[in-house]
Amino acid sequence: GRDYELYCGWKYEKNDWEVSYIGMEKKLNDMGRDLIALKNMTHHIIQCKYWSKKKTIHEKHITQLFGTSVEYELQQPKGVKVVPVFITSTKLSETAKVFAERLGVVVKENIPLLDFPRIKCNVNQGFSKIYHLPFDQQYDRTKINKKDEIYAYTVKEASNAGFRRAFKYFG
Repeated sequence: GRDYELYCGWKYEKNDWEVSYIGMEKKLNDMGRDLIALKNMTHHIIQCKYWSKKKTIHEKHITQLFGTSVEYELQQPKGVKVVPVFITSTKLSETAKVFAERLGVVVKENIPLLDFPRIKCNVNQGFSKIYHLPFDQQYDRTKINKKDEIYAYTVKEASNAGFRRAFKYFG
């Protein structure tokens, strides 16, 4: 599930969205919000489900996402457009599809988990170029959002771009 959230967030980031990884930061207290993606005055509240193709998403998951999106929207200033988005590796039941359409939940079904760069290369406050591996201490808190920050597929790629391993990498 964590890799799927990272993958979906990375896809959003590639399209110039600012992404918060709520599911990884808050674990079971995420209120059904795996990701929150911001672009201009539009906020996507995203639920990611990486399930077996044999499983089906039911309406309770759609209603949970809708409810948490409404709660989030009530906390936003006027003019912010909040869009619930459900991304899954499998399919929805027919009833869940009807619920999603009626509630305005954007659904993306049968989205596979493909290979993507997992190493976060960022510039810290002291202007040091540092890379973080997915199991490193600060990985989940590290955001890649400056123009000179990148994602890398390999340590060699990160090193060749001038980044070094974070000193605090043990959890």
